[in-house]
Amino acid sequence: MYLNGEKKTVEDVLSVFAPLFEPFVPLVQGSPKHDGSQPGPGIRGPEHISLKIDRDGFSRDVHTHMDSSYRLKIGEHEIEISAGGHSGMIYAFSSLLQLCASEGGNGAGLPAMEISDSPVFSHRGLMLDVSRHFFNVSTVKKLLDLMVVLKMNVFHWHLSDDQGWRVESFTFPELNTISSRREKTASKSRPVGGYYTHDEIREVVRYAGMRGIEIIPEFDMPGHVSAILAAFPQLSCRGVHGPVPGDFGIFEDVACAGKDEVYGFFSTLLDEILPLFPGPRVHLGGDEVPKSRWKECPRCQEKIRSEALKDEEDLQAFFMNSMIRVLNRHGKTCVAWNEAFYSPAMEDSAIMQFWREDGGAQLSNTALHGDRKVILSDFWHYYLDYPHGMTPFNKTWSYIPRIPNMKPEDAERIIGIEAPLWTEYVPNEERLYAMILPRIFALAETAWGRKSPEKFKNVLRRLERLELMLARIGYSGTPVRKASPGGIRAFFQLFRFFVPISWSRFLGTLKELKREGRR
Repeated sequence: MYLNGEKKTVEDVLSVFAPLFEPFVPLVQGSPKHDGSQPGPGIRGPEHISLKIDRDGFSRDVHTHMDSSYRLKIGEHEIEISAGGHSGMIYAFSSLLQLCASEGGNGAGLPAMEISDSPVFSHRGLMLDVSRHFFNVSTVKKLLDLMVVLKMNVFHWHLSDDQGWRVESFTFPELNTISSRREKTASKSRPVGGYYTHDEIREVVRYAGMRGIEIIPEFDMPGHVSAILAAFPQLSCRGVHGPVPGDFGIFEDVACAGKDEVYGFFSTLLDEILPLFPGPRVHLGGDEVPKSRWKECPRCQEKIRSEALKDEEDLQAFFMNSMIRVLNRHGKTCVAWNEAFYSPAMEDSAIMQFWREDGGAQLSNTALHGDRKVILSDFWHYYLDYPHGMTPFNKTWSYIPRIPNMKPEDAERIIGIEAPLWTEYVPNEERLYAMILPRIFALAETAWGRKSPEKFKNVLRRLERLELMLARIGYSGTPVRKASPGGIRAFFQLFRFFVPISWSRFLGTLKELKREGRR
């Protein structure tokens, strides 16, 4: 192949965006034979390749500010790639890479074809919780590489929760000496600790940016802050000292919304760490905030009166809006989970991430006013931390993204979809990929957009080829043929997962599955 008049191999052409595709070079060097001997001859195909950035010829993703559209034309003697920008060129190469691996890996020629492609959703996301279990930079980078192959463009980095704070702080060093470590995990005496230095975060941000991936950091507040309160108990309503918890669940002690010093603390902390993240959006959590301490707290009740707020939901909106103003000073837009929007006082510019809601989502639907945008992370279909017996691949594949009871005219508010992986029971990389794969394939294809109907048996055959390709470079998950269990297999997966946690939760989940009619 040739590029700008110089002789290039397929590997050289891919290296135009090096080191973006460095982990995937083995895929175009021929497939290993079944007996484990040397690979086949690799790619045969056109001799020339041309690249073109055409910003006027392609549409732009409004919400992620990335040009994702591309055209790929494979002829007898030349490959032509044109794209609207950096991201579109990456996705074109990703498609070419997969074609090389599937069609040319044993010496076959690339088929003549023309692809003109662009995504349906501008937000195609994956969330990794690094608080419950910490994952190092190399694991995060490997996950970002997988996202490139799947044309996903948003990495939601959940960096704080009750069980650990994961960002270096020079302003509040206790967050690293105390809040980043716990002595046990669930019922086991297994300590977990770790945090990312500023330099490590900058490296991950650089690595993601080269791959057209926006990083949305999440700093959960005012709930899920037990790790912070372990170092700064005065930030809670009661001021009671306790360790970083090793148990999982929802904790009653949250940040006190009635103390001015709480607003000062989080404002100062955000001022320190936000410059590490150049992307346009920051997630502030806002989910699962018990109001019992606020109802008992004289300062919180005084804040409600002095600010003419209606109730504790308004108080949460007051707190969140205060932090949103901090984000605005840094040129950032807030994303928050749907519980943060139960009060109509929540700032209109904030983006709602919907995961679930008891009562048919009426509260979240009432928040859809003004220009409110929505990211869908439906609990029953896109949560990757639950077993395949509860959320089988075929259910994720067939799901049409929506908020229950959403008005048809509100569908245009959905800017994208995202799969969260919470890691309470995901202690290592092997388990991480067992939960992610293959369900992330389904989300990625829905987010990009399926161009035509496809029989499910054909889907399985096609994704088996993708599995084999990824397995060759170290990505091994749950086989797609085993990821849609039913009947007794599904029951026993649920039993093994939930019973060590809680027998009542196991029974409750079975009832919910039956009520939701989603099995």
